[in-house]
Amino acid sequence: MKENRSYQPALDVMNIVACIAVIAMHMNGAVWSFSYERYWLTSLIIECVCFWAVPVFFMISGATLLDYRTRYTTREYFQKRLGRTGVPFLFWSVVSIFWAVFVTHGLEPDVLKSAPLFLDAVLNTRGLSIYWFFPPLFALYLAIPFLSLIPQEKPRNRLPLRHCRIVCHHRLPAAAVQPGRHCIQQCAEYACERRRHGDFSLDRLLRHPLPDLKSRSAAGSFTHWVCLVCCSAILVR
Repeated sequence: MKENRSYQPALDVMNIVACIAVIAMHMNGAVWSFSYERYWLTSLIIECVCFWAVPVFFMISGATLLDYRTRYTTREYFQKRLGRTGVPFLFWSVVSIFWAVFVTHGLEPDVLKSAPLFLDAVLNTRGLSIYWFFPPLFALYLAIPFLSLIPQEKPRNRLPLRHCRIVCHHRLPAAAVQPGRHCIQQCAEYACERRRHGDFSLDRLLRHPLPDLKSRSAAGSFTHWVCLVCCSAILVR
């Protein structure tokens, strides 16, 4: 596998500008309390101007990871994603839950006495709401192995494409993509455009909304994620 790739300065520029935009939005809390004063209108302008930042992060992830097969195997891909995002998410989610229970009192102590409630708090980022982007990010990571099977040019052998369509059109991936469905839609569209294959479409996947994870039980949410991971491991190896 090739380990080197051409440097793309445009991605660094987008990353830097998006980071600045995210900081601006996090310091723009006044927009959530309506007022007729001038400061609220200014806050609204800042929010609208910077709102593109998070979708751009997802699009950059797609742009940098869709060709991962030229650099390492799918197993290595998942190992890297687990080490860089999965483990930090689990660790800091647990820390945030204890912090919310004992310091800010944003969660009831019962969450520490019940495994389902604790799992629900982790999966649905109840300890720290700004972790909301992790579930759609993980959904994107799970979808990329399938999207990476789409060739850049129209293939004569359409079997891999059919497998990809079967997986992406199934309701099981939709269950995992649903939490960040609107947020990663732009990234999915970018991926399809980047692959220049008009026959493939995520329209059907994106048109079938499922109940949000917060309306499911923790066990149900966990089952959907485990099933999708198993499905990914079987079909992309």
